[in-house]
Amino acid sequence: MLLISGSLRAKSSNSALLRTAATLTPDGFRGVPYVTNAANAHASLRLVLDYTDAAIVDAACAHLPVTPAMIDENGFITDGVVREGICTSLVALCHRVRFAS
Repeated sequence: MLLISGSLRAKSSNSALLRTAATLTPDGFRGVPYVTNAANAHASLRLVLDYTDAAIVDAACAHLPVTPAMIDENGFITDGVVREGICTSLVALCHRVRFAS
């Protein structure tokens, strides 16, 4: 299952779907091994987005590898480098939205 939330809004329906799906996973599902065939995933996603004429904010694009060891018991990433990368991407997106209007 691939779910992507495109919103950080408090009442985002896509984010609600993600949170709900996480609570409804069948027993044993969370123990499924990670898929590691994603060597070209970023380039492939960018290609698909280019086909859809999506507005890509290059300054917000980042490859931030996250390992299970970086995730705390509440599901939050604790690694400082990854957290800084997330902040950098969010600032770039906000900057783009502010100056696009």
